[in-house]
Amino acid sequence: MILAKKVRLIPTPEQEKMLRNHAGAARFAYNYCK
Repeated sequence: MILAKKVRLIPTPEQEKMLRNHAGAARFAYNYCK
C-alpha cells in the first residue's frame, strides 16, 4: 500500500526567491555530476 499526502506551500516572495535559488543550484549540481 502506498500512502501519500499532498502539501501546498504558500511562500512569501522572499522565500520563493530562496526556493528558486536552491532549485537552480541543485539542478546545476545534478547536471554537472552526470
